[in-house]
Amino acid sequence: MASRLPPALIPPDRLRRVEQAAQRLPECYLAGLECRLVGRGQPVDLWICPALDTEPLRRAGTWLAGQPWEPLHPLARHLESQGPPWPTRHGAWTLEFDLDADEPLPLPSSFVTFGATEGGQGPWQILQHLWEGSRGQALGPEDRAALKDLLRRCPEGTLAGLGFLYPRAGSPARLMLAVPNARSLSGWLGRRHQQVEALFGGLAERLVAAAAIHPDTESSVSIEAYLWRAEAWGELAVRLVRMGLCLPDRARALLRLAEHRAPSGGAWCSLNHVKMALTADGQASVKAYPAFGAETPGDFNPL
Repeated sequence: MASRLPPALIPPDRLRRVEQAAQRLPECYLAGLECRLVGRGQPVDLWICPALDTEPLRRAGTWLAGQPWEPLHPLARHLESQGPPWPTRHGAWTLEFDLDADEPLPLPSSFVTFGATEGGQGPWQILQHLWEGSRGQALGPEDRAALKDLLRRCPEGTLAGLGFLYPRAGSPARLMLAVPNARSLSGWLGRRHQQVEALFGGLAERLVAAAAIHPDTESSVSIEAYLWRAEAWGELAVRLVRMGLCLPDRARALLRLAEHRAPSGGAWCSLNHVKMALTADGQASVKAYPAFGAETPGDFNPL
């Protein structure tokens, strides 16, 4: 897969760091990278989806239990003994590694994302179950109130995931909601939703917004955009460069990944989504998320 990754997005020295980290990972269902779009010499981070089904998730739990990441041990025990603390058919578990750290494989963030929340449980039941299975303890009153406030301020949003940013101070929890359009985020962003519209309006087939349940732990709000039409990726590349959110050579690299799935040796490499982060004062940044996996079902070794 390494030969399919554009050097403009993943310079050789950063790719070597990714390859070193990947050697310590288990086989997984899907893997990918997190690439900054401005600034030279920026880190390239790594994410994996270890498995989707119950039995492979149990094996992933055993691997996770053997790692020195104490905050993730409650989830490891839950996966090993009880299965995933989310509706298996609709939840995808992802670990994200910030590779600018010195450790060979640093403490990751953990996310569970949903394409749907059917299956006999409502969104609030899923959140409580997932929180307890991930943290090893029930939701506290302050956390419950903060989650309810975020849901109240985005009434058009539907549950899309819950994440725990363990490497960051305080290990903030982040609620993810799928929204129909940028305007529906005005309760979270105020007038900043216009920046989301300016970048993704008319292009994105799916928008997923994420905010820390306690804003003092992380003040920025992020918006993932999923685009499924080639012409939409082309227009997004133009907007990113025009708005100063992407270097021109990286915009061209994004288009190569988005337009060509690049099958090679039974595997594929493409562009999964892009994510815009907005700070409280309106400063914006964008990252791209290339993904790669096997052409046929089954586990594979990342990179």
